[in-house]
Amino acid sequence: MPAITDTEVNPTYVAGGGGGRVAPPTETEINPAFFGEGGGGWNVFTDTEINPVLAAPEVTTDPATAVRATKTTLNGTLDSGGGIQPCDCGFEWGETDAYGNTTPTERKETGDSFPQMVTGLDRDQTYHFRALAASGIGTAYGDDQTFTTLAEDKGIAGLPPALMDLLG
Repeated sequence: MPAITDTEVNPTYVAGGGGGRVAPPTETEINPAFFGEGGGGWNVFTDTEINPVLAAPEVTTDPATAVRATKTTLNGTLDSGGGIQPCDCGFEWGETDAYGNTTPTERKETGDSFPQMVTGLDRDQTYHFRALAASGIGTAYGDDQTFTTLAEDKGIAGLPPALMDLLG
């Protein structure tokens, strides 16, 4: 009979009647066999699958890019979905590491990046942010990062700051 200990499966390979052997499972497929006596000898039933261990996702907070006076792009990467795909990914951000604001989430798969633009920021202000990834198992957070918005956007001479904000 198969013996399951911790994370290992140690199957016993048995075949009835003709004296043959059952092929061992591959590295990516584990199908323990259950044995029952049939009319002509022993039968092997291999319809049972072992589900993978599920865990919370893993996410990385990447540096902010395109930092302007009143907006920036926050960046993150979903490192692992923890066995559940896709995950809901987004950001927490604010003037302190208590954050206070969240972005809408996007459905992402392991290895996907997820840039999100944040607008309406104050000029010459330091902000904190971190990536987040949520699945049915739990929510994971990336490390805290900061960026500082510009005091003024450099652009076309003579345009008022409000118009520069609109032009991006």
